[in-house]
Amino acid sequence: MSRHSVRFGLAQRLTLLIVGVVLASLTIVAAGVEYKRREYSSEYRDVQARSAAALVYSARRLLVAVPPSQRREIARTLTASGTVQLFPDSEHVAPPAVDEVERPIRDDAEELRVAILRYATQPAEVLYREDPTPRFWIRQFIDGEPWWVVVLMSELPQGSGAAPWAALLLVLSLVIVASGIYAASLTRPLERLSAAFGRIGEDWPEPLEPSGPRELQQLTRSFNAMITRLKEIERERSVLLGGIPHDLRAPLTRMRMRLAMMPKSDELRGMEVDVVAMERIVRQFGDFLRDAAQEESRWLALGVLANEVVAGYRALAHDVTLELRAEPALLVPEMTVRRVLDNLLGNAVEHGRPPIAVLIELRADHRLALQVSDHGDGIPVTLEREARSPFVKLDCARGTAGCGLGLAIVQQLASRAGGELSFLREAGRFTVAVTLRLPRNNS
Repeated sequence: MSRHSVRFGLAQRLTLLIVGVVLASLTIVAAGVEYKRREYSSEYRDVQARSAAALVYSARRLLVAVPPSQRREIARTLTASGTVQLFPDSEHVAPPAVDEVERPIRDDAEELRVAILRYATQPAEVLYREDPTPRFWIRQFIDGEPWWVVVLMSELPQGSGAAPWAALLLVLSLVIVASGIYAASLTRPLERLSAAFGRIGEDWPEPLEPSGPRELQQLTRSFNAMITRLKEIERERSVLLGGIPHDLRAPLTRMRMRLAMMPKSDELRGMEVDVVAMERIVRQFGDFLRDAAQEESRWLALGVLANEVVAGYRALAHDVTLELRAEPALLVPEMTVRRVLDNLLGNAVEHGRPPIAVLIELRADHRLALQVSDHGDGIPVTLEREARSPFVKLDCARGTAGCGLGLAIVQQLASRAGGELSFLREAGRFTVAVTLRLPRNNS
């Protein structure tokens, strides 16, 4: 996997940052709490061990101080008091150890047992039992006779440190949710702004409602102002440039009429060719400036339209074939398909080599594919981007009629129809392909 294959958005980065900072802080706090808990537990065990050892020492001193014949009576009296229990080993055997599988004992019971053994008078033996409450059996020798001193213990502190970590996980979960909501509130306006920027090339986005932090609101207002100004510039450009083809048609018509009345000559024929070229430039210029809303809403059967366009070029003695891989009765937008085919065939006739083949098919995704192939050299790969730009004539096309708008018009029409313009290359064959998205209810 490439190291660049995983990319986080701004919301994910903010969430990770907040969670990381909070997690580090909570980890430090939890570690401190755990350290203090362990320190307290150690001190608590030491106090309990000293108390148990003191009771054992007192009981031992008491038994040593009385005659052997009275020791059992003293032991029964102390046992009845409930503070400490005394049993001679010959009369009372320590209960068996607890099965830790069936009934687990606390972790610090062993540590407390070792601490009591450390403080008890030696020789000694210390056993931990739960029968049923926690207690320690400490074996002492009184004049060589073994005795059990049983010390009842209060509940031992929990040895597990799960509590602070469970709280840490709970707080961290809440932080993740809160930071996700906060990050989304920050990035949602940016996402809307990014989506609006992406639509500028296709359409004019609607003004956005300023939201989020003050800086984002100001950015949104600036974007809305930019869109408004760009719309005004586009309208002014359309009005200014849209009148140029109309203003040029009248002088060109008068020139054609005057040329028709002049005596025929080679010079006159050259002037007529120039007039035809100028008329084509004016027509292309008008096509390029025509807005999509001004297109005719007429829909025509694909078979009729394609055969009509191809027949026009065949009438001029051009070698053009047509292959239709779609239902001839399929309804298509007449002006869009006609202008695409006309521009592609015009380019193939002017810059390519015969024979020219036209292939039209309807794909599974309900896109209409228009392909025009010729046997010329085609457009170099390095100039493909430049060829799509308006008013650009490649070196191979210089000296020919036109103003470099043919493929720019096709690119514009394809974009408006939700399609694309592409170039295909095979041995001795160059193809310009255009896809147009059709509504599914137009058949």
